[in-house]
Amino acid sequence: MLFEGDRFAAAPSALAFITFCVAMTLGACWEIFEFAMDQTLGLNMQKSGLMDTMGDLIVNGIGAVLASLVGFLYLRFRAVGVLSRPIEQFINLNKTYYRKAIDRLKR
Repeated sequence: MLFEGDRFAAAPSALAFITFCVAMTLGACWEIFEFAMDQTLGLNMQKSGLMDTMGDLIVNGIGAVLASLVGFLYLRFRAVGVLSRPIEQFINLNKTYYRKAIDRLKR
């Protein structure tokens, strides 16, 4: 659905939106985990309660927006200045790992 062979079939804006949603979901799940640990084990992971949780979610939202924006710019224009080379290295490294995993599954 998102891929056609080695290429993305989805629009860069759709992938950026998915990236944002996944990042926010992970942040919310972490906050639920903190709450559960505080309630069940008597830990103090949330420190000051609501203020800690909201601060964490705000920072998570800022990070999600930045990650989505950098990903969108890379996919749309294939260049994001200084970040272009590390992103390309990451993609190439993961293609190698992906192909190795597929080869192992075919055996």
